[in-house]
Amino acid sequence: MSSGKHKKNSRANSVILAIVLVLVIIVAAGIFLVAKIQNVKDAPIPAPTEEPAATPAAPTPEPTLSPEELKKLEEAALAEAAAKDAEAAKYSFYQKLENGYGTDILILGDSTAADADFSALSEHLQSKYLSASGSAVNVANLANADGNLLCDVLRVNEMPDKPDYDLAILCYGQNDSGNDVTQNFESLIVALKSRFPDCSIICTIEPGFHAITTELQAMTDVCSAHHVPVINLFSEFYDKGSDSYFDYFDSSQTSLGEKGIDEWNTLLCALIGENVAQSTGKMDDRPLISRKSEEMAKLRFIPIDDVRVSRTDDTSYSLDFKAKGASYILHKQDVGGSDVKVIADDILYQFGKPCGVKTPDGSYIIPIHEELSCERDFTITFSSKELADGLEGFYLIESSD
Repeated sequence: MSSGKHKKNSRANSVILAIVLVLVIIVAAGIFLVAKIQNVKDAPIPAPTEEPAATPAAPTPEPTLSPEELKKLEEAALAEAAAKDAEAAKYSFYQKLENGYGTDILILGDSTAADADFSALSEHLQSKYLSASGSAVNVANLANADGNLLCDVLRVNEMPDKPDYDLAILCYGQNDSGNDVTQNFESLIVALKSRFPDCSIICTIEPGFHAITTELQAMTDVCSAHHVPVINLFSEFYDKGSDSYFDYFDSSQTSLGEKGIDEWNTLLCALIGENVAQSTGKMDDRPLISRKSEEMAKLRFIPIDDVRVSRTDDTSYSLDFKAKGASYILHKQDVGGSDVKVIADDILYQFGKPCGVKTPDGSYIIPIHEELSCERDFTITFSSKELADGLEGFYLIESSD
């Protein structure tokens, strides 16, 4: 009895032990599996394998042009440019803007123009008329604080042909009191048209006198005779009312302030716009008020170091030049009277009292005679070596005989 009971207990213990072993194996397997999973999670992620960079293809060599082909291309480009220039040459300043061609603007005058900024004008014209073509409006402000009409007539006569200005904006009056304004202003118009045949002109009436002076009225009359449009800044400012009139000037109340310059640009833009809209053509030649005006445009400068000029002694010079008509000397001082004399073809030309026109660089343009005539001999003599040393040159008209 006891032996059978013992066998039953032994079998039961074996079963329990087997179950425990199975559980131990299961738990161990679970622990191992969990550890494996955790190791996988913690393992670093390998970087993606980069594909080797593709070797760029060698550029296709451009075809080499022969010298003949290059020459043909250059000739074609030159022909195209020439055709474009020929087309543009048909147009006035206003018509060039209308048709998208670039333009060159020249500013001449005294301090009113010299101190002004015309960038608003060029920017407006370029934006309104040339944005599609990409052409430019170039402005050359050659005005000078001491500028005057006679000096600029002589300066324009000597200007190079390029750039071939399409428009000249003029503003004078401050330094022309006592001079022959009618003749000098008309001479400037003639000189501009002679030097730049297709150049249009706009005149601005100086506002700094706060009135229309005799000189300003003379310029207005010349403009009327030659169909030159006028912007009268004095009238424009005055018509806006006495309360705001001086707002257009700086603290001196004679020179333009920023508001005045802005208004000038605005008036120029409006006037030019009207003429573009009307497709205004080139200026017509008009009858001259003074016969001397055309002659003045023929004056040419002969500097003292020109081969045609010889210094004969301490006080005298001789000149090998056939001249006829208006004549001037350029001197560092305003000389006249007994201090200087000219003998041309045995005729004595005496100078009056000093009456030279001062140039922007401080020299003086001094008249010799309105009707100088020289076919053979020309000498000029000063009263001292110091005065002779101050001679800088001559303005003369070459005789056509």
